Amino acid sequence: MTAAPGDAPPLDRPRGPVRGFTDIPGWFYWLDYLLFRALLRSQAASPPGVLVEIGAYLGKSAVVIGEHVRPGEELVVVDLFGRTDLLPGSAVADANRAEVDGSYRTLTRQTFEQNYRALHPQLPTVVEGLSETVVDHVAPGTARFVHVDASHLFDVVRADIARTRELLRPGGVVVLDDWRSEHTPGVAAAVWEAVLTGGLVPVALTPHKFYGVYDDPAPARRVVEDLVAGDADLRSATQSIAGHEVLRLRRLGAKPAPAGPRLDDRDLDRLADRVAERVGRRLDARPAPAPAPALRGRAGRALRALRRRSPF
Repeated sequence: MTAAPGDAPPLDRPRGPVRGFTDIPGWFYWLDYLLFRALLRSQAASPPGVLVEIGAYLGKSAVVIGEHVRPGEELVVVDLFGRTDLLPGSAVADANRAEVDGSYRTLTRQTFEQNYRALHPQLPTVVEGLSETVVDHVAPGTARFVHVDASHLFDVVRADIARTRELLRPGGVVVLDDWRSEHTPGVAAAVWEAVLTGGLVPVALTPHKFYGVYDDPAPARRVVEDLVAGDADLRSATQSIAGHEVLRLRRLGAKPAPAGPRLDDRDLDRLADRVAERVGRRLDARPAPAPAPALRGRAGRALRALRRRSPF
């Protein structure tokens, strides 16, 4: 997933030590974390297979998938990691290059690998290349879980989805990102075309991801239903789409952010310096406002530090 035009992108590296997936910048939300975990756990008794992620960004979802790699299995991660020089010369490639330059300029394989190593002792198989190269590293009919979060261009997404059918084994699950975002209509068109003509069976929808299979949807559907039944914060509604009963999920409220380190006076002073510098660059000097009531404690110290450094 990428930010919509005009939205601020996440940081290109973690703010501090990576202790869990929530410490890694990116667009991977709690509801989808719950679904990934439930579906991957449901496959625990199945024969070994391959887990695949096409489009990894900084590794936020990859580290979650990596928690479910069993002995004898492999996680294969494919991403350009900002390497636009690997794109061929074509109109589609030019559009892909513009997308990479616009959203992933600072993305590097090194940062992804650092994030992954912070939570796992061994790296996955990392393929630095186009999404189409996944077939060089994953044999047909061997994947049990495939997550696609790569290009948003219709022709590329269409080909990526077609490859998931080739890669997945019976009972395998495919997850497609950005199926409904206003800035990714190419993904929506490719996803629903695959449902109507490509054998893709929708199982569940979240605000950000599409979950589907290419065979009997009942096992995956039961996993989702059990997840909703066991979590008071989840709600679902069933909709009939092209002859398929599809669960549409949402989550009540928001998960509290993990506790971070407490700020001391030096942190507050540095923060005040940064705010004052940015304000000074963007605004003309203005008359000082009327004095505000005195604030005590940390808030007061931060406000006084900001005023000392403010240009107005």
